[in-house]
Amino acid sequence: GHVRRLGIPMPRRAPHWWRPAPPAERRSFLEEAQGALGALSDSRELRLDWASRLWMRYGACSRELLPLLGQAGQAAELFPGAEYLRAELTLARSRDHVVHLSDLLRRRTRLALRYTAGELFESAPLREACRELWGEAWESEWNGYFGEPKAG
Repeated sequence: GHVRRLGIPMPRRAPHWWRPAPPAERRSFLEEAQGALGALSDSRELRLDWASRLWMRYGACSRELLPLLGQAGQAAELFPGAEYLRAELTLARSRDHVVHLSDLLRRRTRLALRYTAGELFESAPLREACRELWGEAWESEWNGYFGEPKAG
C-alpha cells in the first residue's frame, strides 16, 4: 500500500517458486524427456533416471531443456560420471548466474570437489562447454581458472 501511494508501480506477484508443479505436468515432462534423451542411451530406465534428475533440479523449468536434448551432443554428459548434461549449460547460464568457470565447477556442478584439476583440465567436453559459455573469451576464462599454459 505505502509504495503505491508514492506513485511507484508494483508488478504483480510472481507465483510462489517453491510450489510443486501439478503431477500431470511432471508425468508429461518425464515422457517427453525420455524420448528426447534417446541419444543418451537405449535403456528406458536410464533415460527415466536422467529425466527424473532433470525434473528434481529444475522442476517445470526443465521444459526449456526439451528442444536442446534432441540436438547433437546436448544429451551427453558434461564430464564422465558428473551427472550433468551439456544441455543444462543453457539453464546454468540464464538461471544459475554462472559468470566464471569456477561458478560452474564449484557451485553449480561440484566437479571441482569430485575431480582433480588435472582431470578437469584434460576434459575435451568441459573445454567445449567453456567455449559455449564464454565464446571468444573462453581461453581467458579457462586460463583464469587453471592458470596460464607453461611455455616449453
